Amino acid sequence: MSSPFRYRVLVPTIVRWTGAITGAPHRWLFWAVAGVAFFLLLIVYRRYLANFVSPRVAAASAVAIAYPMVWNYCVLNNLYFPFDVPAVLFFVLGCHLIYTRNWRAYYPVLALAVLNRETSAFLLVVMLVTSLHTAMPRRTLAAHLAAQAALWGTIKLGFYAAMGGAPTGFADHIADNVRILSDMAAFRGNGPKDLLKLVLSFGGLWLLVPWAWRRSPAFVRRAVAVMIPFLVAASLTAVIDEVRQYGELIPIVLTPVVLALAARRPNAAAARSDPRAEGRSRTAT
Repeated sequence: MSSPFRYRVLVPTIVRWTGAITGAPHRWLFWAVAGVAFFLLLIVYRRYLANFVSPRVAAASAVAIAYPMVWNYCVLNNLYFPFDVPAVLFFVLGCHLIYTRNWRAYYPVLALAVLNRETSAFLLVVMLVTSLHTAMPRRTLAAHLAAQAALWGTIKLGFYAAMGGAPTGFADHIADNVRILSDMAAFRGNGPKDLLKLVLSFGGLWLLVPWAWRRSPAFVRRAVAVMIPFLVAASLTAVIDEVRQYGELIPIVLTPVVLALAARRPNAAAARSDPRAEGRSRTAT
């Protein structure tokens, strides 16, 4: 298996162990993992939204996460990598635990996310950008970031050493992306098709983020900043028109839009008075 896919071991390990116990075909088990991950994602995204709106509105709005996922994984790409849906699940759960400052749960979730996909590193960026202007002491923030970086690095470097891989494990797609962008600019070859894919990524919801951003709680507004380093990294290490790679950005793009639309409902903002919505210091539970 090519790098970096060989280091994304979480789902293959679950399938292998489950298959050994049940005898079920691995293909069925991979689809079962995707289905369970999506079901859990609906539950976790509802909990995440409930930090900012009433539980009733959060429950009604959580299903909206299916919309950008259908576009990114079914319409514009095929759902053929087993780590894609779990990556969205872990990222939403990580954001929720960062918001609630539930560190006892966050670190095990981060470890599982690292085993699933290396883009879990962007949870550290979410932690940084959402905590800089809060009451969290800078030393505490630095200690958490250092601990998370150490956890990420230890897991990844451990697998690199065990599997005899390169210390980076990333693919170089710079030349591919230069060609793709050139074709887009010149409307040459697959350029128009690739440009349309990027416009329709997330079902076009990214076009609404500037409108929704000002209406969002502080944590959600600050989390949008993770899009910049994510897209920069994607342009260097992934094929930019393969929109399935942007899974972790689905909740980042979707949440401001969902909250802005929900705010139009009279009972939507019941949770806005919670001081946590402005990113103040929380006690771990």
